[in-house]
Amino acid sequence: MLTRLLLFIVLFTPLFSLTTHAATSTAASCNLSDVQTAVNAAAAGDTVMLPACSQTNWSSTLTITKGITLEGAGQGQTILGDNVSKGGSSCSGGGPLVAWSVNAPNSLRMTGLTIVGVATDPGVCQRGHITVGGSTHSMRLDHLTINPAQTVGIFIDGDIWGLIDHLTHVGTFVNGVRVEHVNWNGTSNDAWGDQSWAAAINYGSAEGVYIEDSSFTSTDPNFIGGATDCFSGGHLIFRHNTVSMYNNQSHGADSDQRHRACRWQEVYNNTYTYSNVNNLAFINWIRGGTGVFYNNTITAAGYTNKIVQAVNCRDASAGCGGGPNYTPWGACDGSSSYDQNSNGGYRCVDQPGSGTSKLLGPDPSGTTITPANTWVGNILDPIYVWGNTLNGSSNNTTSGSTNVSASRDYYVGTARPNYTAYTYPHPLQGGSGSAPIPPNNLQATPQ
Repeated sequence: MLTRLLLFIVLFTPLFSLTTHAATSTAASCNLSDVQTAVNAAAAGDTVMLPACSQTNWSSTLTITKGITLEGAGQGQTILGDNVSKGGSSCSGGGPLVAWSVNAPNSLRMTGLTIVGVATDPGVCQRGHITVGGSTHSMRLDHLTINPAQTVGIFIDGDIWGLIDHLTHVGTFVNGVRVEHVNWNGTSNDAWGDQSWAAAINYGSAEGVYIEDSSFTSTDPNFIGGATDCFSGGHLIFRHNTVSMYNNQSHGADSDQRHRACRWQEVYNNTYTYSNVNNLAFINWIRGGTGVFYNNTITAAGYTNKIVQAVNCRDASAGCGGGPNYTPWGACDGSSSYDQNSNGGYRCVDQPGSGTSKLLGPDPSGTTITPANTWVGNILDPIYVWGNTLNGSSNNTTSGSTNVSASRDYYVGTARPNYTAYTYPHPLQGGSGSAPIPPNNLQATPQ
């Protein structure tokens, strides 16, 4: 018996010694130095608590490079003032209040606090209040308030999948959430979103950044800003949110030079309210890529403009500004070798209604495109708009541009064939979520 006991101890003691347990620690105060000290001492999987505190201003960035939970005492209980420089009018330097860089298989979570924007962003440098980079596929940012936002609230820039939920964002002409998917699928040397564009889309999957159960409010009654922005191969899903005086925006292969367009957007089951429609040109602007916009409820008295604007800014008729050359792609008028060039340029690089392309070579410097002077090769992948209401009546009005045509690059009043939404709520909220509700207004599949 003694021999067996000794053998058990010898065999299993190493296994017990490898077992780790997540720990919880509390920062000594809300001062940046105390929080950074607690974060530095934490191990992956640990939780760092912030105590309740009145507004505590930080002038430097909290940097987190491990998969932990950063948890405040609650919205309105733990209040941090973002006085970190945003780069000034020249966009020199600057940074966010909190910068995460976490790689798979680690996860991260930030929850239960309020951020008050103090430092302004006159150059629109988009340094962000919170930034997330790396390759984690388990990110959750939840129960956060950003009020007032002085720059983009949350900036996702990496191979990041996950969830933003129960966010309260209040600002003026600043984006609530900006999504770029560089280094897609864990690749490296892809600063522009090329890998995302070369990969097929797994519709209705966990692949992307989900924004749900959140509110976005603009306090500027005269200018409509973007609750979201998306480019560089971004995959963005915006659902079950409440939006006041904001809309959804994106970028194509135009104003940001070498950066690729937004890859994929799902915008559905949201409520939009507008008290002034003078500067409301659209509810959702798709400048590149594809996606779905459905089952949204819009209240905007006197609004007669389009619901979705599917405009390729490199088209002569687009009127976006920033041209006419759109370096390095050129205008989409038949003169650029990167476009298909039949019919005046169609199909243009990453234009609205386009899908998977050839893989362009790594080019972190942005000075070359490999292969050079060759059509990028986007397949046709139309946008679908259906089931939306404006002031209680069905309205799916969508506009295009020279190379973006109805019943080819986008379909109105027709559900996307073979599309099913991902489970709601997102599993990262806890529990298994529920089976998705089938999209309404189903019609025959266009051929």
